Amino acid sequence: NHLLADESGEPLANFRFSREFNTEEKEMILGAHQLALDSIAVCNNLNEEEKTKLYATYTRPISHRRLYGSRLLGQATRYGQSISVNLSLLIAMPPNELPQTLIHEMMHCAGFTHPKKKASDKPVSGNEYFNSPPLRAELCIVGVQSDVADKEAMISSFNDKTCVERNGAFIITTSPKIIVLLKSSGNS
Repeated sequence: NHLLADESGEPLANFRFSREFNTEEKEMILGAHQLALDSIAVCNNLNEEEKTKLYATYTRPISHRRLYGSRLLGQATRYGQSISVNLSLLIAMPPNELPQTLIHEMMHCAGFTHPKKKASDKPVSGNEYFNSPPLRAELCIVGVQSDVADKEAMISSFNDKTCVERNGAFIITTSPKIIVLLKSSGNS
């Protein structure tokens, strides 16, 4: 995408990664960002002002850090310059979760926020939390919103053979879908 290219034509040139990410993880995150970016133009869940601010944010330098010891999938501050992602949890979830998490966090970097989620809040229910710009942006990916309660149930359902906690980080065996996503850059 031209919004993310530098003079050499490399996509997502303004994005930086901490040393905690290996090459395949960086490629997976960049691929998910590209999917999120490509979905913005055809997304009917964001207004033009929200789309414009989000596009502009994708052109800014954004650093990426790994999030450890948390049940959060991602974290960013309003108008921030960095995103933290919990790949230990995200790689065990359906492939749409990573781009949904990234577009949600990019919306925070673009200046949007949401209220604290209440126990009664449910996806696409029209409540203030799920109707906020970061949550509506998630709909741009696959037309559904993520729900933390569903994710926590999924995380809790992993057995000892697929999920191990070490020093607050979850080590989870990746699914074939994620392996395909990691290898999709042409490096088999």
